[in-house]
Amino acid sequence: MSAKRYLPVEKRNTPRAVVTAGGGKTNLKLGADMPSQICTFPHRTRPEAVLAVNLSRDDHSALSAMFTALPLRLIHAETSVQGLRQAMSQPVRVVVCERDLPDGNWKHLFDKVGELAHPPRFIVASRLADERLWAEVLNLGGYDVLATPFDADEVHRVMSYAVDSWHCQVDAGAKYAPAPGLPSRRRQREAARRSQAS
Repeated sequence: MSAKRYLPVEKRNTPRAVVTAGGGKTNLKLGADMPSQICTFPHRTRPEAVLAVNLSRDDHSALSAMFTALPLRLIHAETSVQGLRQAMSQPVRVVVCERDLPDGNWKHLFDKVGELAHPPRFIVASRLADERLWAEVLNLGGYDVLATPFDADEVHRVMSYAVDSWHCQVDAGAKYAPAPGLPSRRRQREAARRSQAS
């Protein structure tokens, strides 16, 4: 990604103003306590990689078709081992993982990709996407849950936000982590091992 570009703006907020940016000018007016610059991110020239793990043939085809309208490139893996290998060998922004995998479940892969230098956003896909699964994914630090069969509008929204969120996190130099106070699966396993050892 190339360097950010800053546009000068006027101070003093204008209610109900429509924000536009073009030709180095904008109509955005910021409050007196805000810097008189806004940051615009350049258009991405290369498609971002999204890793799909163990999606059914129909779900994978549907996702591929939806990605034609997005600057995303779909990579496929059948198992968590293959998925981890893919995520380690190339920059992946988002992982879309079926809830159940042939060699485990989504939590195993989530733990492993979470150890990468810039972990991708993790989305669990399931035909049984209910509130319990959604709460579990979010509580463990996952990004979202998508119900299958996929809805094009929902996929576009979630994928766009996930990729943008990944870039914001990396640009800020921070590592993605669950909200403070939420136990990570790794800490839970380590605590269980210590209690078994004693």
